[in-house]
Amino acid sequence: MRTWSLFLFVILFFTFLPSCGKKGPPVPPKIEPLPVVEDLSKSITGDLLTLSWALPRQNGKIPGDLAGFKIFRARKPLMDPACKDCPDKYRLVANIPLQGRISNNRITYQENLEHGYQYKFKVKLYTDRGNESGDSDIVEFLRE
Repeated sequence: MRTWSLFLFVILFFTFLPSCGKKGPPVPPKIEPLPVVEDLSKSITGDLLTLSWALPRQNGKIPGDLAGFKIFRARKPLMDPACKDCPDKYRLVANIPLQGRISNNRITYQENLEHGYQYKFKVKLYTDRGNESGDSDIVEFLRE
């Protein structure tokens, strides 16, 4: 009887000892959101578009795991009828790695444009771990 009581005590002890006392689903660690590009600007020379933006900072510093930038473009023929409620269809047009692309703390992207389209561009940051920032401000213009 004494052995049985000791056995039951040991089972109960090791069953309840390792618990942390807090029940619930696991919670992922909090990740600080990436900064977004806030100063996207454009210049057009002939048919060549140049997008430019400053390196975004988080708490005064460039994020340590920043890997590069993704450029997205929506392009719609000017001959298409206007549709106020239709969403823009952005597609990835460039992936710019961070290394070697910085000049005076600015990043640039160039693309030749075709006439007869409405263009919209936006930029997102991405990290080595695959995290992405929110959308930058949108640069929009017509190329007649």
